[in-house]
Amino acid sequence: MKVEIKRETRLDAAVTIEQSKKLAALEGQGVSTRDVIVLAGRRATARFELKPQFIEKPEANRLPMRDGYHTTKRLPANVLDDLREKHDPLRLQSDTAMVRGQFEPLFWTCLDEVIEELRQKTR
Repeated sequence: MKVEIKRETRLDAAVTIEQSKKLAALEGQGVSTRDVIVLAGRRATARFELKPQFIEKPEANRLPMRDGYHTTKRLPANVLDDLREKHDPLRLQSDTAMVRGQFEPLFWTCLDEVIEELRQKTR
C-alpha cells in the first residue's frame, strides 16, 4: 500500500473590490464582514482539491491581503513537487504561490455564494 505524503500548505485568497462593496452592504445590516469571509474560506478549503495543472494567479482588483482569507491545508506533496518542477524549477516561489491560482477563484465562488445566501436572509 502506497502512503500519500502530504505537506501543510498555506492557502491565501484576497477579496475583490466588487465583493467588498457587497460585504459593506451586509455589514450595514449587522453582518460581520470577517465572519462572512471566514465562512466562505472554510467552504472553499473543504472543497479544495489540488490539481496537477498550474494556474497563474488571476488578474483581479483585490483588497490588500490583510483583508483576505488565510488558512492551511495538507496537500499532496508529490503534486506540489511536480508543479514546482514544471513551473518553478529554480524554487523561487512558495508552495502557496503555486496553488493560489487554483484556490483563489474557488474562494471567490464560495464568497459570492455566502454573500447571496446572507443577502436573501437579511431582506
